[in-house]
Amino acid sequence: MEISLLYDYINCVTWGMCLCIVYALKAMLPKFPNRFIPILMLGIGLMINTVLYHDITPEILLSGMLSGLLSTGSYEVLKNAIKNRKK
Repeated sequence: MEISLLYDYINCVTWGMCLCIVYALKAMLPKFPNRFIPILMLGIGLMINTVLYHDITPEILLSGMLSGLLSTGSYEVLKNAIKNRKK
């Protein structure tokens, strides 16, 4: 299976909302354990996508999960870019 097939399931609105949530979460609660962030974003992505589409199908669920998990990785990239810019 080629991983590029999953790109079709990334929802930019869900990804952006989850990215803002994870950024705010880490800013407000810096001691929040990092190991829980991916599963939290997976769940939040599921909820956001379900609310956006008013339906529950495998495609909508997969899109929400992928977008939520992508936001976790994007947060790390954003955090490192901000840290490197300050140096």
